[in-house]
Amino acid sequence: MNRSNSVILMALVASICLCKLQAQQAPTENDVAQSEIKSLESQNASTTDAHLLTNLIADDYVMIGLDGSTTSKAQVVSAESGADKPKITLHIQHITYFQGSAVVVGSATISSQQPGGQSGSVEVNYTNVWMKRGGNWRLVSSHMSPLHPVSAELCLDQQSNVNK
Repeated sequence: MNRSNSVILMALVASICLCKLQAQQAPTENDVAQSEIKSLESQNASTTDAHLLTNLIADDYVMIGLDGSTTSKAQVVSAESGADKPKITLHIQHITYFQGSAVVVGSATISSQQPGGQSGSVEVNYTNVWMKRGGNWRLVSSHMSPLHPVSAELCLDQQSNVNK
């Protein structure tokens, strides 16, 4: 092999190695989505701005609350866009990204002032579903359940006692 071919071969090998190194360092689509969703979860939990909530939440949004009731986007924006919005501390446990959608599983502590000046809090498990629509992430569904759920056996025992 002559000297010019050797130099070309070395340059080609160096170029391939550099491309592989850059590809390994570039954030993946999953990494970018996870970072965006973490930021949106934080904004959603902390904002009292009705305009921001309106932009974060999809028009067809439905939340299933602790008591099993459903809540719409309009109801959430109305309830959470004021100074009396409860303080929400999130603990994101897992984000699963699927091209154009993401499922967030976590727990949260929701603290608020009760009538009479006392404060109260509740701990919940939650699942949020986000979808990318028109290039923007929108919260499409939420589900909450108590962090310390009552066992199904206890519920069934109570139900059988009521039916006696």
